Amino acid sequence: MSELETTKPLDELVTLKERADKMGVTYSPNIGVEKLKEKINAVLNINESKSDTIEDKEEAKRLEQMKNAMKLVRVIVTPTQSTKTELHGEIFTVSNSLVGTIKKYVPFGVEVGYHIPQIIYDAIKDKKSNHFYTQRVNGVDIRKYRSMPAYNVVVLEPLTEEELKNLADDQRARNAIGDN
Repeated sequence: MSELETTKPLDELVTLKERADKMGVTYSPNIGVEKLKEKINAVLNINESKSDTIEDKEEAKRLEQMKNAMKLVRVIVTPTQSTKTELHGEIFTVSNSLVGTIKKYVPFGVEVGYHIPQIIYDAIKDKKSNHFYTQRVNGVDIRKYRSMPAYNVVVLEPLTEEELKNLADDQRARNAIGDN
């Protein structure tokens, strides 16, 4: 036997043992490749016979949540903080374990609306800021604050098919989109 032929089964055995460990398959330390394959396949066949495995359910749940998070919402966003009223927009970043990190530039005050992912919309809607004011109590000025929404968000109806077609034509005419 050549060196390549002797190392291939050992590498395969190591790989199979790692897979068996992850699957919770018990085996003898001196098990052969074929016997370990049979044990792994037996467990896989049992799992396939079940209509929905736990991994499939988790993957389906993750994909559904990803789809919901990336669904586009048409909004008009306006900042309520006086320090941000001069800005044309802001980059929002949202991250979680299911969808990863999503970054999106959101322009402020676009009258026709702007499409943003649902997860960004939820973050903007939930964002709060402190508004400070002075109140006179017994002749003494006291600095107080109240928590208010950081942005006014108006949700608009989705674009109709005709509006989408007009928008696509306008973008094509301005060469604002790529060839795709």
